[in-house]
Amino acid sequence: VSDLLTWRRAAPASPQRRLFSAAVTKEQHSQDGSADSVKAKVASLQPSSAQGQTLRPSANSWSQQRTSSVDDDVKVLRSIKSILNKLTVEKFSQLYGQLLNCGIATTGHVECLIQELFEKATTQHHFIDLYADMCALLHEHFAANPISDDAKFNFKRLLLNQCQASFERYIVPPADIKGILDFEDRTLAENRYKTKMLGNMKFVGALLTRRMLASKIMFAICQELIKDPTPEEALESIAALLTVVGPTFDREEFSGRIVLASFFVQLKAIIQKPNIEARAKCLVQDLLDLRASAWKSHRPQRIEGPMTLRQVAQRAAAEDKSDNWGSKSIK
Repeated sequence: VSDLLTWRRAAPASPQRRLFSAAVTKEQHSQDGSADSVKAKVASLQPSSAQGQTLRPSANSWSQQRTSSVDDDVKVLRSIKSILNKLTVEKFSQLYGQLLNCGIATTGHVECLIQELFEKATTQHHFIDLYADMCALLHEHFAANPISDDAKFNFKRLLLNQCQASFERYIVPPADIKGILDFEDRTLAENRYKTKMLGNMKFVGALLTRRMLASKIMFAICQELIKDPTPEEALESIAALLTVVGPTFDREEFSGRIVLASFFVQLKAIIQKPNIEARAKCLVQDLLDLRASAWKSHRPQRIEGPMTLRQVAQRAAAEDKSDNWGSKSIK
């Protein structure tokens, strides 16, 4: 079955179901002492002996093995989150090594890792390239060291499943946003949604450029986003995606260039419609202008990629110098 057929026909589990449920449940209730409650429940179910003493489950019993397995999953989940929270340019190699040695041993662990990478990328846009590079390295690692509990383990397939789940999650705004009465709260919720929506598209684009996803997935996403009528969010999403993948795929040697070019033609026609919002028109027009200039922007660009600590210090020094010069000029 091709990746494209999988994208269109498969019914992937929701993000909530995709995580290994026992670990997530344990993590969400960790502050309530769930570890102790699990053991307490196990003990409470044991019958009492004639002497009135509670029987203890043996170390090899199913209940003890189940509790131990959940504890191990929680430790792996916490380690994954902790390592990704520390990610910087300088520490990338070091933290990647820690990630490989944090206890990842099941398909569920890998699914959790991939979901965490998507969650981080949707909100930390300046680290998207680092997260995509990490996915490429993880693919190489698991190709050479497959997970032992699943004979059909395939990192790219798990990545595709999460890609589809995230796409379906962010393709339309949450229904409860319109019900928020307070203007500031509603604006905050809308901005939070757009940040994740655009981050998801940029991350998918970064994965496509690294060949972590098949190019057919790009076409399937574009077809879904460019449906008529096309809402503003969909236009923003497709503009974000094509801006990332354009320089890589919009070339003569790419076998699917004709299909890719057809989306730009459709977008050009869409923004001519009077009912399209001005902001969406501008975003799409910027995309078309960028393509017309062979994907070389002549506008000043804000640096969104990750910076090293030295680059941060140099930038801060340059800003301080600029501020000091400006204050002297005023005097």
